[in-house]
Amino acid sequence: MSIPLIASLATLLLVIASDITYVRGIFLGQTKPSRSSYWVWTLVQAMTVVSFGFSGGSLGVTLNAAYAFGFLLYAFLSLKYGEGTWGRIDTICLSLALVAGLAWYLTRSSEIAVYILLAADVIGAIPTLIKSWHRPENEDLWAWILSTVASFTNIFAITGFDFASWDLVFFFHALTYIAINGLIAAAIWLRLRA
Repeated sequence: MSIPLIASLATLLLVIASDITYVRGIFLGQTKPSRSSYWVWTLVQAMTVVSFGFSGGSLGVTLNAAYAFGFLLYAFLSLKYGEGTWGRIDTICLSLALVAGLAWYLTRSSEIAVYILLAADVIGAIPTLIKSWHRPENEDLWAWILSTVASFTNIFAITGFDFASWDLVFFFHALTYIAINGLIAAAIWLRLRA
């Protein structure tokens, strides 16, 4: 078995563990997912998976596919158990996702779409990051830690790394997810300790 395949499987298992932890917290009433973040993230992740797929993406796309499934589940659960309303940040994220789709269509470059989708991902994290800072008890620290580790593991799923190729996009994407998940986990941990 190759290192990228092992890393891809490990990433998938870590995301599944994170999903189980997060869903358990939702049903126990300990976790209240941000409605807006998860609906935006579901759309963005689905578009990212398609972009990576059209680019001939490596096993690194496993993280995005697993996130897309988990985010869709969280989005539906957020309707009953979540918090938050649609705001300006959500409109910006949705607009960026649509711009990414349009840019992809006009330029035939899925790479451009992925970078725009990354921007939407980062902006989409803002409501959850703010919520995690102000109400850390409404998030699941272990789920975010597992997601951070999954994002790190995903770096090793990138095959044939070459700075002049699509692998740089996958690498940058993985680093962005390490940062997003790590910041949210850190916010929860710091505030719970305060």
